[in-house]
Amino acid sequence: MQRNLMEIEEKANASLASLEVINGQMLFFDGLIRDIERNPEIIASLIKEGSVQRKLIAIYMLLHDNLSDIESAVDTISKAAGQGENHGSNA
Repeated sequence: MQRNLMEIEEKANASLASLEVINGQMLFFDGLIRDIERNPEIIASLIKEGSVQRKLIAIYMLLHDNLSDIESAVDTISKAAGQGENHGSNA
């Protein structure tokens, strides 16, 4: 049971760290959108040189990886919590 609680805490902390990364990426994405809105005449050259695409790919990859980590953590927490309940009901 103690092992399950430690595993749940570890995964919860990892999920919080992933959420912080996601929040940072959303701020970065917001900045990119604001730059595009403020400087629409410059965006064409940025797209042509690939700057915008690289930024969007970076945002996507970090969001994707961190959301996958959170999904994995939720699955692990659910399993650990279920094992704890099953263990507790047998006592």
